[in-house]
Formats: sequence, C-alpha cells, structure tokens
Amino acid sequence: MHTLNRLVRRGGSLGRQALVSTSRTTFPWRAALAYRLWGLEGIDNLLLGCRSEETAWLLRQFGAEIGGGSDLHAPLIVHNALQSYTNLRIGERCHVGKDVFLDLRDQIEIEDRVTISMRATLLTHLDVGHSPLGSGSFAPREAPVRIRRGAYLGAGCTILHGVTVGECAVVAAGAVVTDDVPEYGVVAGVPARVVKTLDLDQAACGGNGTG
Repeated sequence: MHTLNRLVRRGGSLGRQALVSTSRTTFPWRAALAYRLWGLEGIDNLLLGCRSEETAWLLRQFGAEIGGGSDLHAPLIVHNALQSYTNLRIGERCHVGKDVFLDLRDQIEIEDRVTISMRATLLTHLDVGHSPLGSGSFAPREAPVRIRRGAYLGAGCTILHGVTVGECAVVAAGAVVTDDVPEYGVVAGVPARVVKTLDLDQAACGGNGTG
C-alpha cells in the first residue's frame, strides 16, 4: 500500500504505468479470492468495476466466449448466471457500453462487429414471481436472444426474450423490442416498430441486396 501511495504522489506516466502493471498482476488473485468467498456472485460484483481487458478476461475464465478485438466496459451487469457464463457468446470486434444488463437465464449470442450502447438491457426470461398472473397468461418462460452481425443497439433499449435482431439492423435508443427485427431494419418506439430500411447500407455491410 505504501508503494502504491508513493506512485500516486509521484504522478506522471511512469507512475500510471506502474499502477496499471500492479493492477494486472493482482487482479487474477482478486478474482480467485472473490470466487472462493462468494462464488459466481463475487465475479458478478467484480464486473461492476474493472477495466475493459479485465472484463473480457473474467468472462472467458468463467465460460463465456469472447472474440478478439471486442471491448466491454464496466460496469457490466450480469444477472441469472447460476454456475458459469457459458450462456454468453460475443463475437469479434464488438463494443459493449457501460451499464449494459445481460440476463443469462438463457443464451445470449452476439455476433461480430455488434455495438451495444450504454444501459441497453437484454432479457432472456419472463417471471412474474408470486403474482397469480404466473398461472395464466404470464407463466414463466425463457428463450435465447440473438444479435446478428453488425447490428447496433441504441442507448437504453430493451430486447425481450426470444428476439433476434437481424444483420446490420438498428434499434433506436429507448426502444422496447418484443418481436424479431429484420436485417437492415430500423426499429423505434414502445413496442418497437420498423420505421425505416437501410437499403443504401447493404453494400457496405456485405448484404446481397435481396432482402
């Protein structure tokens, strides 16, 4: 601790580099201790305050598949991961912003070059708890969420269980998506509806233009 305090007082690039190096050395030990004391809940808590490379490392260590070149920013909120993060797959060159909420009751599959903006929510289940509605129209259910290649999810949007967001589709900020989004479609609103089709972007995204 005294060494770290001296580095902080010194300031400058050398001190910052040393602090980062120390953090990288100690972080695996912090993760091991957190898991030993609190199980996966301890790892969930670490994901609320670590660096991008530490986030990806933690998820991989506990079963998630994370592609190269992807940046995942803390706080990352992971919910309902009971034994591991094996229900999470993130492709290459993806961006996951701050305060994103991932419900891992069922699978979440995020393909290559997807952007998920800050405070987006991906839900894979419905459970009304002790409400009597659970024995009727709102019986518990779960289903995977899939975000196809090149899609963009705006800030604060919500993707409900069973939804697939198509290739290079756009979900507007704050939208609540209850049904599948077609490829190159733009959806907005509550519930989300298609408001536009990105015909001119299909070539840039590698589409064949056939819809």
